[in-house]
Amino acid sequence: MDFIKKHGLAVVLILIALFVYFSPALKGKVIVQSDIVQSLATSKETRDYRAETGIEPLWTNSQFSGMPTYQMNTEYPNNLMNYFEMIKRVFPTNLGLIFVIALGCYIMLSSMKVDYRLALLGCIVVAFSTFFILSLEAGHNSKLRAIGYMAPVVASIITAFNGKRLLGFALASLTLALSFNSNHPQITYYTLILVFIIGCVYLVYAFKSKTVKDVLLTGGVLLLAVMIALGPNISKFWTTYDGGKETIRGGKSELTSDNKQGSGLDWEYAMSWSLGKMETLTFLVPDLYGRSSSASLSTDSETYQQLTKMGVPKSQAKDYIKSLPLYWGEQPFTTGPYYIGAILCFLFLLGSIIVKGPLKWWLIAATVISVMMAWGKHFFINELIFDYLPMYNKFRNPAMILSITCLTVPTLGILGLNEFLKDPNKSRFKKPLLYAGAITGGLTLLIALFASGFDVTGANDGTLEQQGWPVDSLMADRVSLITNSAYKSLLLIAAAFALMFYFLKDKISKNIVIGALIVLVIGDLWYEDKKYLNNDSFQNEKQQTAAYALSDADKQILKDPDPYYRVFNVYGNPFTDAITSYHHKSIGGYSAVKLNRYQDLIERQLSKNNTQVLNMLNTKYFIMKHPQTGGKIAEQNPNALGNAWFVNSIKWVKNADEEMEGLSSFNAKNEVLIDTRFQSYFNGKEATLNANPASSIQLTEYKPNELKYKANVKSANEFAVFSEIYYEGTDHDWKVYVDGQEASHIRVNYLLRGMQLPQGEHTVEFKFHPKSYFMGEKISLAFSLLIFLIVIGAIYWSYKKKDFSLSSSKSSPSEA
Repeated sequence: MDFIKKHGLAVVLILIALFVYFSPALKGKVIVQSDIVQSLATSKETRDYRAETGIEPLWTNSQFSGMPTYQMNTEYPNNLMNYFEMIKRVFPTNLGLIFVIALGCYIMLSSMKVDYRLALLGCIVVAFSTFFILSLEAGHNSKLRAIGYMAPVVASIITAFNGKRLLGFALASLTLALSFNSNHPQITYYTLILVFIIGCVYLVYAFKSKTVKDVLLTGGVLLLAVMIALGPNISKFWTTYDGGKETIRGGKSELTSDNKQGSGLDWEYAMSWSLGKMETLTFLVPDLYGRSSSASLSTDSETYQQLTKMGVPKSQAKDYIKSLPLYWGEQPFTTGPYYIGAILCFLFLLGSIIVKGPLKWWLIAATVISVMMAWGKHFFINELIFDYLPMYNKFRNPAMILSITCLTVPTLGILGLNEFLKDPNKSRFKKPLLYAGAITGGLTLLIALFASGFDVTGANDGTLEQQGWPVDSLMADRVSLITNSAYKSLLLIAAAFALMFYFLKDKISKNIVIGALIVLVIGDLWYEDKKYLNNDSFQNEKQQTAAYALSDADKQILKDPDPYYRVFNVYGNPFTDAITSYHHKSIGGYSAVKLNRYQDLIERQLSKNNTQVLNMLNTKYFIMKHPQTGGKIAEQNPNALGNAWFVNSIKWVKNADEEMEGLSSFNAKNEVLIDTRFQSYFNGKEATLNANPASSIQLTEYKPNELKYKANVKSANEFAVFSEIYYEGTDHDWKVYVDGQEASHIRVNYLLRGMQLPQGEHTVEFKFHPKSYFMGEKISLAFSLLIFLIVIGAIYWSYKKKDFSLSSSKSSPSEA
């Protein structure tokens, strides 16, 4: 079978697998992705403005009273890597994300000289690991986008180290640029950790073979590729870097009561989703820790039986068992396990024994390191890593690094199987096969036999018991899940072992082994995946938009002709609420990169319902719960201060603590709090302390990135406060103009804008023009073109040499 037919068939089979599993997508249905629902809500103002004007607003007032949109659907048109994303748009409901993961893994395994059928098995295993399926269900699309480029990056790195330096350099530049463009810095950071591990292993081998100079040269070329790959993404990174300095991710509160040292996240917050050490065994036994925090049980379960014995009607008991807290592990909650596959774990152990060369060692090293880092707060080394590894403290959810593990375990397993099936000297595999089978099979058997001795108490079981739930029955069901899951894994391992053992005995052919393993492995994974993402996870597109349906309260508020005011939705938790932002300018919102000063305000003022602070933020409406009906009602706030106002007095404060404390007792309408660091702004002439009652300032034009006011100032140098969030950026990215002439403004009331205005009638304009974006876009275009030239040059060079293969002309490292 020639190259095109063989690999073309593999791609077709990947597509078939994709559409068989996600068959409702062929009927026009879409996956209900909770994070995407929220993202579309918070980015609606941005998307609407772009559609209407063709301009990127870069700022939105739809959530948290105003913030940059750099991580909220902003487009970077001069980054030509975006054109590669078009392949995913061909697929319905984001299925292109899974396709790219599978295709990338297939390319990587093919570059390692793996039989195309085994490469096909390996790529489907990786793409359908429960971690990635759960991520798709949740709407973690940026994460999956970045994961999709992890395997191609690895393939390009190995290509370079295997002697094809120019081709590897070109592909590394391209694939890393695509990874950076995916807009998930955490996964790209993990990809670079993986690249570093690969480089270290090849360097160790270079010392043994006395080719250090050659490997260092390759490493230098690849380092250059990393730097070039940053180029097309410079506008994205520059804006993220500048914005990050003022967010909870990269900034630091000035409040001394905030004990956080340095920039980045707090240790406890960052390590919340640390994988328990024993939870690592869910790679092998999926239900070891009880599936998810909201899982279903059958009517045969102990919980259902006990509920009916307690007098709960059967119909009601059936509803109860549809969503039960079966998870009992170390994480706050989870949507499912990190199951890689029992057979793949068996093959991974086999591969660890029989595969030779650097491929084996970097795969083992990456697996061990990623698992230990996923343990987070449960492993002491991670605190040192958190404190000293550059940029690592910007990320939370350490378990996310298991994206590496979900790639490396199947890869080494497939390499081991490939080695096992192709070597004519079968006798050398007998002991390794027995060891791998005994260890993995024995472990699953021990889990099954001793499951009843596990302490399966969940974090919230005490509360459930107080509420009258049959917790003992729930715990019995957890034990039952463990036992059944362990026996299932044992049977799968036994089946794989038997197939391979009979192959060694020449009882069955290689083709039968491959075919049977494909059925067993994919069947097992799909069985587990369907527990979390199945046909019920799909809806018609019209059903999905129901999340944005207007409530009576929304309809009442939207009758207001005022172009710009804010809404505080206290019907639920306003600070994890994205839906309000779909219709209104919200005081709350949903974002992992909210501004640091706003987070301070939430914790110390807004959470206490400080009315003066709500008034200064122009909170014109509250959405509340009706005391009788429980529905949503809108209440107007008559004391909202509007878009801007003149104050009567200035209170100087020495630091952030005094300023925050001052917000607890000041009169926002008449008084303004200003840090003494801004005294030079007044040039020794403080603004008029008694604002003229006849003075006025009104908003006349609203755009997300441009605000225009008409001011009539009756006295000299009155001081105006604007209900807008103050933001520094690169260089005061919010520029202010008075009658067309650039002026300046300062931060007041901890996070608002304020400025002096001279006597007379004036037009005041605020315009958002971040240098990091507009200059960055020019640089992005230049580097995008450079990468295309490098790739074209590498292809031309390969054409001249008549060698387009990614694998080395030398023996495979796994054979060396």
